[in-house]
Amino acid sequence: MSKNLSICAGVIAGLAACGGVAAAQTRVERVNSVKLMVAVDRSSPCHLSLSASIEASGMGTIWYRFLGPDGVTFDFGAEGTKELQFDPSFGAGMGAKMAHDIRGEFKVEAAMVGANGKPGPITVSNIVPAAYTCGGGTSIATSLMAAGAPAVSQEAKPAGKVTAVRLRLVPERYSGPCPGHVQLVGEITADGPGIAWYRFLAGAVSHSPEGTVKFDSAGTKTVTIQGAFNVAPQVPHASMLAVMTDSDGKHGPQNVTSGPVDYNITCAAK
Repeated sequence: MSKNLSICAGVIAGLAACGGVAAAQTRVERVNSVKLMVAVDRSSPCHLSLSASIEASGMGTIWYRFLGPDGVTFDFGAEGTKELQFDPSFGAGMGAKMAHDIRGEFKVEAAMVGANGKPGPITVSNIVPAAYTCGGGTSIATSLMAAGAPAVSQEAKPAGKVTAVRLRLVPERYSGPCPGHVQLVGEITADGPGIAWYRFLAGAVSHSPEGTVKFDSAGTKTVTIQGAFNVAPQVPHASMLAVMTDSDGKHGPQNVTSGPVDYNITCAAK
């Protein structure tokens, strides 16, 4: 009897050890990178626009928070969450009002929410210096010169905006040997001149390719990337976002995102 008990105990201990190994190998998703851009909102006095690009290692819920200097109030609260279901990348935007001239810095913190409902390890974005005057609350915000130098007044100038983004796959369907090839074709429409920044949010391409395209006037521009698949993509959807940048190359106030496009890909080894 004692021998049988010893065998059972050994089996149970082995199962526990295997369970421990399995638990240790469970993948924990996290935020890989956060990129922040800040731009003057030329359509509203004393207003700035913040745009954060957040990329995670996988799906789940992301918590994020915008941080700024004293005298700044965020339009919709500085904190939020986003449920990632189709793509591990997304853009978060926030407007910021200035109560007075400000100096300091902006940044964004982001983390994956754990099973306990609390944020895990926090990833911090790049630091964007904040040095603006808003003309006593009535003028368009203007970047301050070197410390102590007077601010130069600046009138609002009309600038083009991205008004629509469309995405399609060429071919729309693929069934054949691996690797399978498909082209992601994005169409960006703007209502005036400027430089638009864009990013493909495609689950089958690991690095979310981005770039810029110049508009000399209102119209539509086409941009493309190539994707290669050894198996059907794990994420069945792709999308694309674009936003007009200002003269400093910073993102404008509003991202425009295409609707999701389904992948129709069947790829089998030769």
